[in-house]
Parts: sequence; C-alpha cells; structure tokens
Amino acid sequence: MTALKQLGVSLSDSQIARIEALAKQRGVSRAEFVRQLVDVALPLAEDVKGVDYKRLALLIEFLNLAVQELLDNKDPALKTPMIKDAMARAREHHGA
Repeated sequence: MTALKQLGVSLSDSQIARIEALAKQRGVSRAEFVRQLVDVALPLAEDVKGVDYKRLALLIEFLNLAVQELLDNKDPALKTPMIKDAMARAREHHGA
C-alpha cells in the first residue's frame, strides 16, 4: 500500500455526520471513506469541462423513461427480470 500522509481539513458538523453515517453503512473507517470520496472526485475535478450534474441527471432520467416505455410497449414480461438483473449488477459492480 502507498504510504499515506495526513492532511488537515475543516468540515461542518453536517458534513462529518454524513461521512460518518456513510462510512458506517459501508463498513469502513471515516478516513478510508474520505479517501474513497477523493478518489472519485479527483478525476471529475481534473476534467477540464467538469461535470454538469443537472445534464447527467436529465440523461439518466431520459434513459430510464425510454427503456420503461420500450419495455411497457414491446415486451412487458422482460421488465421484472431486467430490474432484477440490474439490481444484481449494481450489487456486483457498485456494492449497491
């Protein structure tokens, strides 16, 4: 493992409470959870264009509605198995 160095950061009580709750939920220390957050956030911050979260949310909702409409109209029987498969993949790949 890479040698770690300490970095002092001031956070609000609310931020600390959210970090503690999520770290506990994931079964990791507060420090490990913050390192994971930094690992996710740094590539986004390094991207010159940044991330347009409103656009990302719009795209996700559009795709969700489009797939739902296609399944409802073309093959409703696929809907439940696809939802179960998506949930299994989320657990496998994202720990969700």
